[in-house]
Amino acid sequence: MRSNKKVMALFLALILLFSSVAGMLTSCAPDNPEECPPHADGNSDGVCDKCEEPITPGGSGGKTTYTVTVKTLGGMPLQNVIISAYADAAFEDLEQFGTTGADGVATLKMDSAEKYYAKLSNLPDGYNVQESYEITSLATTITVSSSVIENTSLSGVAYKLGDIIRDFSFTNSEGDKVTLSEVLEDKDMVLINFWYTTCSWCVEEFPFMEAAYQKYKDDIAILAIDPSSDDSISDIANFKSLNGLSFDMGQDIGTSKRDLSTAFNVTGYPTSVFVDRYGAICLVVSGAITGEKYFEIIFDHFTGTDLEYEQQLITSYEELAPREVPNVEMPSSDDMKDAFGYGNIDVEFFPETESADSMYSWPFVISEKDGVTVIKTSNAKKDSSYATLHADIALEAGEAIAFDYFCSTELGADIIYVLIDGQPVREISGVDADWQTCYAWVAERAATYRLSLVYVKDSSTDTEDDTVYLKKLRVVDAADIDTATYIPRQAATSSAGNGIIDTYVEIFLGDDGYYHVGSSTGPLLLANLLGATVFSSEDSVYTFIYKATEEANNPLAAYYEAIVEYCNYASNATINGVCTVDETLRGYLEIIASLEGFDSDNENEWLKMCVYYDKYGTDEHYPDPIAGLAPHSAFDAVMNDALGLEEYPNIFTYKTILMPRGYLFAFTPEVSGAYRIISNVDKDDPEQSVDGWIFDGEKNLYYQYDYADRLSMDSNNVFMYVYFEAGTTYYIDIAYEDLYYAGSFGFKIEYLGEEYSYFRAASPGAPFTYKLDENGEMTQIIIPGGVDVVLGEDGYYYALLPDGTVGTSKLYADFTMFTSIFDDKALYQMIDLGAFDFRKTENDLIGLYFLENYNDQELREKWGDEYDYWYDAYKMDDLKKGIYHGDKDAEDLTELARSYYAQIITGDKLTGGTVAVNEELAGLLQKLMDKYTFSGVKNSWTKLCYYYEYLGEGWSYIG
Repeated sequence: MRSNKKVMALFLALILLFSSVAGMLTSCAPDNPEECPPHADGNSDGVCDKCEEPITPGGSGGKTTYTVTVKTLGGMPLQNVIISAYADAAFEDLEQFGTTGADGVATLKMDSAEKYYAKLSNLPDGYNVQESYEITSLATTITVSSSVIENTSLSGVAYKLGDIIRDFSFTNSEGDKVTLSEVLEDKDMVLINFWYTTCSWCVEEFPFMEAAYQKYKDDIAILAIDPSSDDSISDIANFKSLNGLSFDMGQDIGTSKRDLSTAFNVTGYPTSVFVDRYGAICLVVSGAITGEKYFEIIFDHFTGTDLEYEQQLITSYEELAPREVPNVEMPSSDDMKDAFGYGNIDVEFFPETESADSMYSWPFVISEKDGVTVIKTSNAKKDSSYATLHADIALEAGEAIAFDYFCSTELGADIIYVLIDGQPVREISGVDADWQTCYAWVAERAATYRLSLVYVKDSSTDTEDDTVYLKKLRVVDAADIDTATYIPRQAATSSAGNGIIDTYVEIFLGDDGYYHVGSSTGPLLLANLLGATVFSSEDSVYTFIYKATEEANNPLAAYYEAIVEYCNYASNATINGVCTVDETLRGYLEIIASLEGFDSDNENEWLKMCVYYDKYGTDEHYPDPIAGLAPHSAFDAVMNDALGLEEYPNIFTYKTILMPRGYLFAFTPEVSGAYRIISNVDKDDPEQSVDGWIFDGEKNLYYQYDYADRLSMDSNNVFMYVYFEAGTTYYIDIAYEDLYYAGSFGFKIEYLGEEYSYFRAASPGAPFTYKLDENGEMTQIIIPGGVDVVLGEDGYYYALLPDGTVGTSKLYADFTMFTSIFDDKALYQMIDLGAFDFRKTENDLIGLYFLENYNDQELREKWGDEYDYWYDAYKMDDLKKGIYHGDKDAEDLTELARSYYAQIITGDKLTGGTVAVNEELAGLLQKLMDKYTFSGVKNSWTKLCYYYEYLGEGWSYIG
C-alpha cells in the first residue's frame, strides 16, 4: 500500500473521530442534566446499568434499548446481519432496524413493548433463516443453522474464510463418485487438500496426514484434489498406491479441471481447506503441515459432540496448538560477552522483548562444545518455536562483524536467520562437519549496528543436536575477510540515515541482458520479489500483484501471470526471493512503482525494490541466482560430436528442491535431424533415477521422456529420441525423480542423422486413465498416449501418424520382455501360467496353483488365520471339482498363443522376441487384456506392443 495512502487514511480517520466527538458534545446531552444518559441494560433485568433505576418508556428520549445477538449453531457471532424489527406480525409497521457488529450484536432503540417481530437479511449464502423471529425481552439471541449450499456452480465464486461451501462431486481414483454433502452427513469435518503428484511438499505432508487420518477417520474425511493437467486419474491411483494413502483422491472438477482450486484461489501447493460440520470454511492452510501432531490438534478441534465443538474462524492452525512459554532466561549481557565475545569487541546483548509474542521467544544460553565455552539455542526439540538473540555492535567504516558457527539442524527446515538492523542477510542450516565462519556485515559508515540471530524450529523432523552453536563474535577489518563473502546492499538508500530515500545506484545494461550496478560488469541488480523492501516494509512485490487480482479495476492485475513467472524464479533462486533484473522485469517494476509507489513521479522509485551484493574475499561477483531456472538464464548445452560419444559434458547439480522441476540447458542445433539425449546417473545406486523434459522457447512441452525405447532398460537414466530443427532453440530439463535428492550427473547429445527410426512402445506410461464428461463423471476407460492403429491390407496392424496417414511400421507384440501389465511377467510366462485359458478366471488360476503345489495342511500353515477367507475367495471347493468361473462359452487358447510365441523374430537386436500383429493375434491379446485389466477398452492390446517411430522432417512427438 502506498505510504501517502496511509497518511491520507489516518488524516480522514482523525477528521471523522473529531466530528463524532463534536457531535456528541453538541447534540447528545440529555434535556435534563439530572437525567441519566441513555439507558443500558446488559443484564436484561429492566434496570439501568448506570443509574440502577427501572427503565421506563420515556427515559432516554422515550426509547428502550433492545439488543439482538445473531450467532451460528456452533456459537460463532455473525457480523453485518441486518435485523428489521416490526411491531406487527403482518410486517407492515417497521419500528427499527440495525446491523450486527463483530460481536454479532445489534442495538435497537424502540418503544417498550411485549413483543416485536424480527426479520433477518444480508446473511451469507448457506444459512437457513426462518421467516421471522420474536423479540420478547430486552436481550434476544437468534441462532441460525447452516449447511452445504445445494448450488454446485462455481462460476464467479471466490471463497473466503467463513463462507459456506457449495456442494460438489468428483470421481475418485477407484472410479467411485464422492459428493461433499453426503460425506458431511456422517463426518464432523472434511479436509479438502489440493496437491499434485510431483509436488515435493505434498509428498512430505501426506505421511503425517495419513497417520492422523487413521486415528480420526470415523469422524473426519479427506478429499485430496489434484488440479494438475499433467496428472491423469491413473497417475493419481498409482501415487495413492505407492504412498500407502487410504483417503479419497481424484482430479479437480469442471471442464478445465481447475474449478474448485480456482474458487479457492489456490496458488501454492499443498493447500488444505477445512470445512466443519455446518459447511463453513473455518481454516485454510497454504503450505505443508509437516507434523502428525498438528493434524491431530486440528482434527481434535473439529470433532467431538455439538456441545464440545466451538465454531470459530482460524487464521493459522498454530492458534489451536498450545505454545510453550520458555522456562529459561538469557544470562546477563556481561556473561554472554565472556562466552561469545572475542577480542576487544564493543557489544551489548539482550533477548527479544518487543515483539507481540516475545513471551514465547527462547533465549540463547551458555554451553560447551568441543571443550570450548560457546553459546547455543535453547529451543532444541521444541516444535514450531524460535530463539532470539540481539547484539548491538559499534563499527567503523570498513569493519566487519564475524562469528564462528557449528550448525546441527535439519537442512532447509530448521534455520538460523542472521539479520542486520532487522534486514535478513544470511540463512544457515544443515549439519556441519567442522566450525564455519560467517561474515555477517561490512559497515559502509560508522554506526552501531544491531545483529539479530533467530533460530526458527519447524514442526517436523529433528536432526542431530537440533541446535546451532556459536563462538568468537568479533570485529575484523573487511580487507582481512578470507572466504568468498557477499554483503547485501539496498539499491535505494538514505544518505543522511534518517529514512528519507534520496540516493539511488547507477545501473547499466550488460551484454548478458541483465542490469548491473556501477558498470556493465558490476554486481548484478536483483529485484526482491518475495520479501520486504525499501519500497514497502509490509507488502512484497508478489503481495502487491496478488492483492491486485482481488480488487476491481486494479490495472496491476493484468500483469499478474507475467510477474508471477519471475516470482517463481525467485522462489528457487540461490538467494531466496530475489530475481535478476532484465529489461522486461524492469518494465514491470516501473509499473508497480507508478501504481503503488509513494513518489510515483520519481523515475528511480522502482529501485526501492532492488538490492545488489558487494563482494569480499573474492574477485568474482555473486553469480546469477536464477541461472538455469528460466529460458533466458539457461545453461548452454554442448554437442558430443567433437568430444567423443563417451563424454557427458553437460552437468546438472542439484542442492535444493526446485519447483517447477529442474534446471534448463539451451541447445540450438546447427543441423536438422534426429538426436539422442542420454544421462549418466550413477547406475550403482538404484535410488538415483531421473525424469526428462524438453521445452520450446515459450516453455511449452515439446517432449517428455516416457521409457518407451525397448532397448533402453536402464531405469535410472533417460534415453530421449527427438527431432530438432536447425536454428531453433530447445530447452533440456533432466531432474531427479526424488525431489529431495542432492547430487550431480551429466548428459550427452548425439546426432543420429537426418532421419532415424527407433523401436518404441506403442502406448507407454500409465496403463489406463478415465475419460470424464462435463460433470466430472467417468464415461470411458482409455489408454493414455501412444498411437492409434489401423488394419492394413496385408492383414497386419500399422501405426497411424499424427496427421491420420498410415505409417510404414507394423505393430509387434513383445513375447519375451516383461511388461508392467502382468506384475513384471512376459507374455511367454503368462502362457506357462495358463493365462490364455479363458475358461478360467485369474483367481481360478491362482487357486489351481495353490492346489497343485500345496496340500491342505500346508495351506493352513501358509494362510494362518486367513485360511477360511482365502479358501472361499478362490472357491477352492469348485476348483477341486473341475468347476471354473470364466466365461462358460470361452475357450482355452493356450496352444494358439504358443503358436505365435514360436514365430518370434530371432537374431535382430531391435525386434528380437517380438511377433508382427495380425488380426487374429490382436484379438487374442485383447482377450488377455480384457481378462486381466479393464474389459472392453478399445485396442488395449497395444500396451503389449512396439513399433518403429520415424524421426525425420515433419516428425511430431506422439507419446
